[in-house]
Amino acid sequence: MPHHGRDIEVMPTADGLWVAGRAGRARLSKIGPGVARVDVDGHAYAEFAEHLIATIDEQLGSCGHIFLGLDAEAMRSYDARFRYLWTEWIKRNRDSIIGIHMLFGSSLAESAAVVINAVTGEDKVETCNNREQFEDRLAAEVERELTCA
Repeated sequence: MPHHGRDIEVMPTADGLWVAGRAGRARLSKIGPGVARVDVDGHAYAEFAEHLIATIDEQLGSCGHIFLGLDAEAMRSYDARFRYLWTEWIKRNRDSIIGIHMLFGSSLAESAAVVINAVTGEDKVETCNNREQFEDRLAAEVERELTCA
C-alpha cells in the first residue's frame, strides 16, 4: 500500500509486521510476551518507524513493558526522521522500556544508537557487533518473560 507519496508496502504477519520500500525492508516479530524483534535490511525509511512503532505500542499496551531487539546488521542507511521517531518513542516510553539491544554491522548504525542515547539522556540502546551475543541476549529476555508470566 503506498504511503506518503513513496511506495511503501505494509503487510501484517502472523507474529508482527513487514514493511518494505524500494531500497529497504524491515520485519517486526513479537517473540515473547514483552519482547519484540525488528530486522532492518538496506535503507530504513521514516515510514518504517511509523508503522513499526504503532505495532510495538500495541504490544506495549497489552504487556506494560517491552524489550526490543534491533538487528541492524544489514541496515545501510536511514532517513534522519527514522532515527528521530525512534528517539521520541524512547523518550515517551522510557519507564516501560526494559532495554533495547542493537546488533550493528556498520559505524552508521552504531552512531545512530549513540545519538539516541545522547538525546534521550539515557543508555537505553545497548549495541553489539556479535550475532551470537545478540541472539543469546534475545533468547534470555524471552526466557525471562516466560518465567515471569
